[in-house]
Amino acid sequence: NGINKAVTDYDAATLITLKYRNAFKVNRNFSIIPSVNIGAAIADSLPFQHRYFIGGANFGENRQIFPFMGMNLMQHSDYSALVLGCDLQYEFHRNHFLILKYSIGRTARKVETLLNLSNAYQGIGMTYGYNSPIGPIELSLMVSNNTKKVLSFINLGYWF
Repeated sequence: NGINKAVTDYDAATLITLKYRNAFKVNRNFSIIPSVNIGAAIADSLPFQHRYFIGGANFGENRQIFPFMGMNLMQHSDYSALVLGCDLQYEFHRNHFLILKYSIGRTARKVETLLNLSNAYQGIGMTYGYNSPIGPIELSLMVSNNTKKVLSFINLGYWF
């Protein structure tokens, strides 16, 4: 948790990534978990594999893939991306959670375009989570203004 930042240089590109995600306990059972993911490539041209991608429900450790509720993994890509999120997590029984998740963001060729969220993608989802002895088990249902259909996601265990 906290801030994870990286600067990566390639022959003709510099990639700048900032990821922030942290839980704030409101009371014994309720937490608010804001997140910010922003990345930009400073380049005239950029190979596809070095672009920033948004989509998918899980927070893996890849620097260039940002989670976004209601989208398939890596559904959109460009030279830059911004995803703002907020999770409201309620522990209704020991190690059992309900989490309401919200995402807003976009991809763009130029960084300055990212901050115009008037036509941004938005997604929302509901997750049931259980902290099992083998790691977290999660079942999510989600939808966005981009896909306009209900998607599901299952996570079993930790991401490596």
